[in-house]
Amino acid sequence: MQDKTKEEAKKIHKNNGQNIRILRTQRKRSMTKFAGMFNLTRGTISQIENGLNGPTFINLRRYADCLGVTIDDLTSPVLKADTLTSYLHKRKKI
Repeated sequence: MQDKTKEEAKKIHKNNGQNIRILRTQRKRSMTKFAGMFNLTRGTISQIENGLNGPTFINLRRYADCLGVTIDDLTSPVLKADTLTSYLHKRKKI
């Protein structure tokens, strides 16, 4: 049971990280600049975007605010840039 929970957590982290990367790059923010906005290292943002670590809830909220989306948008199970862009257009976030 614990292994299943860990695997699900990894999938969630990977999805959230991909969404953060897509939105960050669409808004033309470098990883270094984005990390600096939250007093984090570029390496920490890289780990989050690659699904190796998940952000804290507080940082997830900060990322959403910075990127002009909701936490729901960041955590939506959308894995392709064009699909995410379409989704956000419908929600009038872009």
